[in-house]
Amino acid sequence: MILDVFLVCKSEVGIMNKKLVYFTILLTVLMIGDFLTTNYAISHKYGYEGNSLMAGVVSSPFVFFLVKVIGTGIIIYNLGHIMRTNEKLAVYGMKTILFLMLFVVTNNVYVISANATELYNEVSYLVVAVL
Repeated sequence: MILDVFLVCKSEVGIMNKKLVYFTILLTVLMIGDFLTTNYAISHKYGYEGNSLMAGVVSSPFVFFLVKVIGTGIIIYNLGHIMRTNEKLAVYGMKTILFLMLFVVTNNVYVISANATELYNEVSYLVVAVL
């Protein structure tokens, strides 16, 4: 489904809506960012998966990635259908989803950087204490 964006996507109305194409690209980038930052935070024990539905999935990076790809495809597919009937609603949905995903990725980066800073401070303290 996601790869359809990079092809000429024709529907009953014509070429795929540009807003949906831009949304697909941005959502894909944010989902990859979420996957990478969540995987990094969990593998380095900096954080945990806050979504109880995904908590059991993140232990396997392949399954976690697969769920992200399927979820992204479902979101794009559904918003494509909504776009045909009510463009305003679809655009509102796109903005909401992008905002929420941006919040998730920003939170992940914050958790990683906060823990990395604490680790840096601890290592610096140990180096100074040894000297």
